[in-house]
Amino acid sequence: MLDHPSSTAMKPSEFWSILWLQYQGKGVQNLWTLPDTKTYNFECSTELGSIDDTVESLVQEGKDVYFQVGLQSQKWGAHKRGKEETTIAIPGFWHDADIAGLGHKQTALPEDLDAALSLLFGFPLTPTLIVHSGGGLYPFWPLKTPWVFSSDAEREAAKNLSKQLQDALNDLGRQRGYKLDSTSNLDRVLRIPGSMNFKIRENPRPVRVIHYDPSKRYTLDEIKDRLPARAISVVAPPAQKGTSIPPGETKYPPADLNKIVQGCAWMCHIRDDATALTEPEWYAGISILSRCQDGRSITHQWSKPYQGYKQQETDKKFDDALNNAGPRTCENIRQSCGGEAYCSKCSSWGNIKSPAVLGISQAFIKEYVADSLPGAPVSQGIVIPEGYVISLEHGVERIEMRGKGDDKSEVKIKVLITPLVISKRLVDVNNGEESIEIAWYRDGAWKSRIESRSTIFTAREIMSVAGQGLAVNSNTASLVVAYLADFEQANRDIIPVVSVTSVLGWQKGLKTFLWGKQVLASPGSNNHVVFKAQEDGDDQIASGFYAKGSYQAWVKTINSLYDHERSIMMVYASFIPPFLKIIEANNFVVDLAFSSSKGKSIALRCSASVWGDPSGTGNTVFFTWKTSEAWIGQTATLVTDHPLILDETKLAGTAGKKGEAASKVSSTIYQVSSGQDKRRGSLKGTRRTGTWRLVLLSTGEQRAVDFCKEDGGAHARVLSLWGMPFSGDNLADYVNDVELTVKENFGHAGPKVVEFILAHRRDWPLWRETYLELRRYYTKRAGGNNIAVRLSDHLAVLNTVIPLVHAALPELKPTRPIREYLDGIWDTVSRNAMEADRATVALRHVYDWSVANRDKFFDGNAHDNNQTYVPSMGWAGRWDNGKWSEIAYLKPQLTKLIEESVGEPDAIIRTWADRDWLYKDKQGRNQRQLTIRGQKTWVYCLKKSTVEKELGIKFDDDATSTTKDLKPPF
Repeated sequence: MLDHPSSTAMKPSEFWSILWLQYQGKGVQNLWTLPDTKTYNFECSTELGSIDDTVESLVQEGKDVYFQVGLQSQKWGAHKRGKEETTIAIPGFWHDADIAGLGHKQTALPEDLDAALSLLFGFPLTPTLIVHSGGGLYPFWPLKTPWVFSSDAEREAAKNLSKQLQDALNDLGRQRGYKLDSTSNLDRVLRIPGSMNFKIRENPRPVRVIHYDPSKRYTLDEIKDRLPARAISVVAPPAQKGTSIPPGETKYPPADLNKIVQGCAWMCHIRDDATALTEPEWYAGISILSRCQDGRSITHQWSKPYQGYKQQETDKKFDDALNNAGPRTCENIRQSCGGEAYCSKCSSWGNIKSPAVLGISQAFIKEYVADSLPGAPVSQGIVIPEGYVISLEHGVERIEMRGKGDDKSEVKIKVLITPLVISKRLVDVNNGEESIEIAWYRDGAWKSRIESRSTIFTAREIMSVAGQGLAVNSNTASLVVAYLADFEQANRDIIPVVSVTSVLGWQKGLKTFLWGKQVLASPGSNNHVVFKAQEDGDDQIASGFYAKGSYQAWVKTINSLYDHERSIMMVYASFIPPFLKIIEANNFVVDLAFSSSKGKSIALRCSASVWGDPSGTGNTVFFTWKTSEAWIGQTATLVTDHPLILDETKLAGTAGKKGEAASKVSSTIYQVSSGQDKRRGSLKGTRRTGTWRLVLLSTGEQRAVDFCKEDGGAHARVLSLWGMPFSGDNLADYVNDVELTVKENFGHAGPKVVEFILAHRRDWPLWRETYLELRRYYTKRAGGNNIAVRLSDHLAVLNTVIPLVHAALPELKPTRPIREYLDGIWDTVSRNAMEADRATVALRHVYDWSVANRDKFFDGNAHDNNQTYVPSMGWAGRWDNGKWSEIAYLKPQLTKLIEESVGEPDAIIRTWADRDWLYKDKQGRNQRQLTIRGQKTWVYCLKKSTVEKELGIKFDDDATSTTKDLKPPF
């Protein structure tokens, strides 16, 4: 007899916290009561603290209290619990094993607590928790990390595994004569510890934990590996129309009993010694007879000599053997059914699984792939589809029965000279596209390939895999496709479904982040995803995101950059991309520019080292501008939520092709900022357009915006850091050491920051609000300058992200307040905004020329308005001495000056007018008439107030000279 485990006084909340250890996600835990069938909803993140009081109150009201094992996606109200399809997570797996006695009509149950415990502890998976419900036992096998479903396919996989586990335990119970129910549904409700079982009102019983072993928690792989292989079962062709074969019998093809008896001495014993057989022997024999032609009548024929024979009882045993058990295996017969004397001399021992195999084509026996192909990359339980045999020696063969009557014989048709299996189904978490991983044995090893379903299941398309070593040809392609379809059908509930993605960074739901090929997930989340490259180049780039060397060595070097503010700001910028989706900010470019050989590339390598290999060779995250625009769009799509790093803008163009570099840099700035690739066509229609959220980090000998003189909007998309990345004397050795260190120590910091983001999910709204507040602050500082307003968004992002980086990486130690670094960046932004505003640039140029050429303007206040002096090129316009309110320009002179400075004079003049920088006439025209030397002339009149406000110049009331410079308005 087993020693009884001691009962454990455990509150509902304690029980729940054990099941859901490490779970910090959202979801709804439901309680459900009888007899009123009412549901009580508890939000996991905020409301579970009241669950103990609720259970206690319901028990006092005399109600049976159940908890729903799986979490629900939302609160469904008092009269609805939710279903399997709305279940979002399970803590692990469970069972409900009733014990015979009061409250149970079924008698084929464990007779007492000892028998039930013996069954549970005889199972290959030792329970972590056992709850006594008052009428039975609930064993629990919690996972080390709760299973949070990221897709319907993953939920379906959980349902299948739950059923597999319960079927295995029920099979073990069946061997002991028990009939246990299946309770594998994900929306199952079970009684909660701390409540009472009121099923029998006059005898209420406590629901309590009677066993808890905290060392026993499992991974999914451990559960799958420890589940026993299921018994051999025989697959049947469809029942013939008009037959009266019982439903259970139609599952199996008729085996030839004569062949079985000829080859199995034990079956002869079952026939010849029927009157003296033990009950287990006779039941085992029926499990073979039930698979044979005329099996039911033969069973009755063999049973009649037995003194206690009853037709009804024999039919019951026959149906049970047919429907609830597979044909008895040779191993079981030898060990448990008196078969030693017969099996020890059997010539077929070790070559067949069951006597049933002797009477039917082996192609119709469910054989496990793992048994026929040791080392095959398949999950436990994967079977060879009916009608096929597979072996290393003969590959894949299809078995057909040919001939008529007694002349029928097996014919083997070669499908493939090597074994071939389906090892995985892969579902893209972002677009739902499905692909298949196949594996085949060749040259002494298993090779695998992932292909789309259309390739795998189309004869013409599967030929493309021949180049990878699959021995398919035009003659066998259709046979191979048919075999793979049959393989998938036979294993549709067992083939593992893997969530995959072809892009890095945040995956759907923002609970999982793919850093290269490594998954970073929220605490308690089980949203695993695997990277599946669309092209070999994608795989190479993804492989560049990895860690090497020491985090401490990296930190020491990065801390030394605080004396070199441009370099440290490039490093900070590298951390921005994973935050962009969280705070809903825009993409932008950070550009470090200065003359050659001053350490720009090394500063950029420091930025790259946040995420991966900064070497620039092999599998790396460091690239140059020497690439195509199409590559940039495709790579941005791939590395979304990471920085895109491009070194040296001068490499963007091809020697001899004037303007190519400017075109590529300008186009890339707009493309990256838009977050969307160019739309491209294909032979079949249009390709999927890539999207991304990231920051482009760039370097060059001239600023990236200087490539975009015709595109003023580029200035609003680029934070330009002009100047030496490293300052000071005798820097050569230091800069060289920095480069060597980051090339050997990298890839640690970025993942740490992502893990910090994932662990602080509740703070995301606060981060978003902080960013919006900072954006309002910088927008106000920008005054009315449109470029500065746009750039203020990027400063707000930096201001939001940098404190969070320090919270995630407390080892970073600035040498002065971060505010000083950011103020320096703002000063740079302000200057760039002034330069970027082409209308203001033109205004300054026009005014500066006017001051230098004062004598070329007609003075309307002169005593002699008919002054004889006239400039050689004619008057430029009119500018009165003394008190004045405007400077008037003739159109030829004004357009010439604007053309010299920024170009597009008509557009600039329209902008001046739109900003109310010009006086207009009564009809609203941009020009008006003034008198120059006695003649009325159309001129553009620049307001004095515009010069004062926009250029920061203050004039004395009675003079034209500048007396004081004002600070810019931002």
